[in-house]
Amino acid sequence: MGHRKLGGFLREVELAGAPFLRIDVPEAGPRGPVTQFYSPGAIYAITPTTEDTARALARSARPAPVDRYELLPPPPSMSPEERAMREALDRIGRRIDELERALQEEARGALGDEGLEIGGEG
Repeated sequence: MGHRKLGGFLREVELAGAPFLRIDVPEAGPRGPVTQFYSPGAIYAITPTTEDTARALARSARPAPVDRYELLPPPPSMSPEERAMREALDRIGRRIDELERALQEEARGALGDEGLEIGGEG
């Protein structure tokens, strides 16, 4: 990810049974507070500082929020008619599958172990 500088309140927490560092970056102007979690192995250095200095850094260096390109697009909305048609097609497809299986079983039962004979009496 590269080099990051964050100013905020740091504490150790446990997530899924593993230790993490939680950084609470304070609110800065119109932007709300941000919390990020880091594995201790991902941290190169921590510099203790005053609250005023941390708040000044928080105003200038903020973690980016999740970007839209990282999210999947919402599923397309269907009209009630489209939804009904989709459900009907799904039911028809399942029924066709059932009938094909039944025909295969019937054919196996009719043929038995002898198999299918091709051609006439000879």
